[in-house]
Amino acid sequence: MALTIKKPKAKTAKRSRLGSRMIEALAQACEELESGRLPGEVFTVRMVRRLDPPGTYGPRSVKRLRESLGVSQAVFASVLGASVDLIQSWEIGHRAPSGMARRLLDEIERGRDYWRQKLGVNAEGGVGKPKKGSSASRCG
Repeated sequence: MALTIKKPKAKTAKRSRLGSRMIEALAQACEELESGRLPGEVFTVRMVRRLDPPGTYGPRSVKRLRESLGVSQAVFASVLGASVDLIQSWEIGHRAPSGMARRLLDEIERGRDYWRQKLGVNAEGGVGKPKKGSSASRCG
């Protein structure tokens, strides 16, 4: 399948400088591809692994995750950059976490020990000495 770009006659078409450059670049790309070169030889091609969709978090799972960290709703809200009202609404089922929030909850779940240490909470849920530079002591 041949790709062609028709160039309008110079007399009748007023093109912006950017538009002209874009058309020239597309024409050059078409020529390169028609010559049999692989797309990776002409364009920057990056292969990335597709991430699984974020997990689902119902009221019980949000509360269980928060409690597994040994923190209050206020501290959990601070970690997530959310309001206490939002955390409460998740935990009672009035609202569900957004996709971005679920992705962050996934990361917190995968790294519970990291977050406990960051927040100065020991494995039993008690408060220990916060890690230097942590803002845990300023959270409610």
